Amino acid sequence: MMGRFRRLIKELELQELELLGRRFTWSNERDSPTLVRLDRVLCSSSWEQLFPESLLQSTAAGISDHCPLILGLRDNARCRGRFHFESFWPSLDGFKEVVANAWAAPVLGMCPIEQLTAKFKGLTTALQSWSQKMVGNANTKLHQARELLHQLDIAQDNRPLSDLEA
Repeated sequence: MMGRFRRLIKELELQELELLGRRFTWSNERDSPTLVRLDRVLCSSSWEQLFPESLLQSTAAGISDHCPLILGLRDNARCRGRFHFESFWPSLDGFKEVVANAWAAPVLGMCPIEQLTAKFKGLTTALQSWSQKMVGNANTKLHQARELLHQLDIAQDNRPLSDLEA
């Protein structure tokens, strides 16, 4: 039966959608659990062309030993990323001034909770702007540093033997 099933999948040219966020979809829920990927979603190439932004995700298994799967579409709406405070920022020049200026900015006509929320939003915006100017995109800089190290390694490997002896 499994052989016939595999031949059918191959004949229909079905492809498995990648499951994000989880490697296993079933557990026997014991102290030393057995974890298995039982549940899968297959699609045809024409379906994948109609829905190129498809996304297969898992949710928490509450009352079942199977993990429920949700098939949806990626949200391509560009939104601002979450704010991430970096622990090294306070050691950089200008950090305390940015925090003081942002916190001192007036917020009027709101209840205290809304004022506090507005102050945190203003501080977030100020710190993100300051960080972009001071630090830049850390991932881009890290990639550039790795590329430079790679190029130096290549140059080191390509040196003539006579240079190595000197």
